[in-house]
Amino acid sequence: MKAAGQVLAHPKRYRAAIKGAGKAVATWPRAVLYNPLNAWGKQRELPEAPKQTFRDGYRKHNKRNK
Repeated sequence: MKAAGQVLAHPKRYRAAIKGAGKAVATWPRAVLYNPLNAWGKQRELPEAPKQTFRDGYRKHNKRNK
């Protein structure tokens, strides 16, 4: 919890963690959930990770034209 508090308290750390997590979600869960030792994962499928974060999408669609 202390580490999570440090990440959540600093916006730059938080954004870096979110981007890193997005990349990890694309590869890591399949290796963990869909292995022969995990009976629970055999009948489940995770949704695909979004291509961009909510923040990136918000910034892209809310640019102000001057």
